[in-house]
Amino acid sequence: MTERITAVMEKGMFRPLQPVDVPEGRHVELEVVRLLPTVEDRELAVRQMDQAFQEFWEEAAQYPEEWWDEFQRDLQANRMNFEERVSFESEG
Repeated sequence: MTERITAVMEKGMFRPLQPVDVPEGRHVELEVVRLLPTVEDRELAVRQMDQAFQEFWEEAAQYPEEWWDEFQRDLQANRMNFEERVSFESEG
């Protein structure tokens, strides 16, 4: 008999999220299908990202504008250097 159930991994063991009619000690075969994150998982991730960005911008506000100008120039130079290397490697 085949029955599809949802379970959660806890402390190294699968715990069914609904009752399952299987006698204690009975061996079963599991096929693990990773489910997409729940709405709650995504909302938590968004809240964590918002917090991280807020902390980043609070810290970033402490740097003078000249520092940001230099930072942008360095990023642009790095990008150009990377594009040249990738272009050269793909031609080789």
